[in-house]
Amino acid sequence: MEITRINHIENLQLFLEQDSGWVGYPEDLLDIERDCACQLIFNASDEEKQQACKDVYYIVVEPDYEGTLSSGQRELYEAMLYLQQNTVHSVVTVGQLMTKLNLKTPMPVLSRLDNLQTLNAIDGYA
Repeated sequence: MEITRINHIENLQLFLEQDSGWVGYPEDLLDIERDCACQLIFNASDEEKQQACKDVYYIVVEPDYEGTLSSGQRELYEAMLYLQQNTVHSVVTVGQLMTKLNLKTPMPVLSRLDNLQTLNAIDGYA
């Protein structure tokens, strides 16, 4: 018997992809400075990927992803795909993506990254 896992957008906590989804969370659980400093690296060399660094993720965006994405996921996916396709090497912080997406906190970006990884639209964010 073969068991397959299918990731559906309706199984994700989409409310956490918006700033309003984080209202009321205890301040000690939200380390905004640390989350903003988290780095995403696009088009990394194999040598770079061998280096284990805390809060650094080597992201690969699936250019031909055809699954369903929420509007927030789509916005982040397109921004990251642009970086991957139009730069030789790019290092971006979650804080920079937060600003680009007009968000007030980094947690929605992190939730969107997690959901994009779950949906197999990106790889490297684990």
